[in-house]
Amino acid sequence: MNKIKTQYLILILLSFVWNSFLAYIDPPQVDTTYIIQDFDGDSFIDTLICVKVYYSYTISYIDGKTNQSFEFDHDWNRASFKSYVAFDSSLIDNQTLIDTVLARYALGSSQRTHPCLAWQENVYQNINKEGEHFKLVSKPDIQWSDTQLPFPLRTWRFLNRDWENNNGLFIEIYSNGAHFDWSPEALAVDYINKETEFGKVYSSRQGLFIEQGDSFRTLFISNGCLPGPSKLRWKSIDTFFIYRDIIILDQAAPLFGNNNLVFIDISSGTIAFVKEEFLVQDYPLTFCFDLEVEGSKALIKPYKCGESGEEYPELTDVMFDLENWYSLFKTEVNRQ
Repeated sequence: MNKIKTQYLILILLSFVWNSFLAYIDPPQVDTTYIIQDFDGDSFIDTLICVKVYYSYTISYIDGKTNQSFEFDHDWNRASFKSYVAFDSSLIDNQTLIDTVLARYALGSSQRTHPCLAWQENVYQNINKEGEHFKLVSKPDIQWSDTQLPFPLRTWRFLNRDWENNNGLFIEIYSNGAHFDWSPEALAVDYINKETEFGKVYSSRQGLFIEQGDSFRTLFISNGCLPGPSKLRWKSIDTFFIYRDIIILDQAAPLFGNNNLVFIDISSGTIAFVKEEFLVQDYPLTFCFDLEVEGSKALIKPYKCGESGEEYPELTDVMFDLENWYSLFKTEVNRQ
């Protein structure tokens, strides 16, 4: 364990040295914009100062009448779907200001709940206790949507949260780019699909979706909160197979997380994560696996990954009888 901690500290140190070196050879480009106009219609000239450094923004708003200053900080992370902008509730009726701030923070967005975000929230609301074979089960009530793939790049909405700053009012921005690595040109190759009797199943870098006619429904998303990767910088939807009316998904968690075996009911949308002890005998802290399916048999081929180190035991292949696990999934899910 001490060896693992030492390796982890070395990785942190190397990351710090590398980032410092990059900052030295390529110093951050600071883009500052001044917008001077009457934002609130009181005949006094207000000032908006927009400072962009990489993907982070700081916007300062100075009310021309009261000379009161407000700041909106937005530290956006490409490895996450959601980000937040603290917004003072006293400015909620200043639509011109809101539109200008959103133009800086969330270019091309619309005010709505993103279909992918709706799925995530529904999953959280319908999580059940773990069962004998599954560590997490959720039965989301997801309706079919006429929103076409690719889903909108960004959406935003106001949230009232009991957080410390700005009277608890926030603009939540949901950015969909992690599904296709933030490159519109990559969209065509990142959305792969498999034809099934239930419709066409699409796989992005972070999610699974199904199409029936002109309607789509989200089946699964790696979102950094459910079991799986904590960051979405790397592809997590590795391999998936269709068995009867369920999807068997190998969800990768690059760097410091375990792979997960996820069962997804195509018709109902129910998801269940298989417990680690059924995937790897004497399972280590972190492990990955390759998934091979042939007929009614699945072969789990685990291997060391992340910061596993030499202290971990040899990992043995595990054979899954899919018909047996299909019955366990249906029975255990219906029991909850």
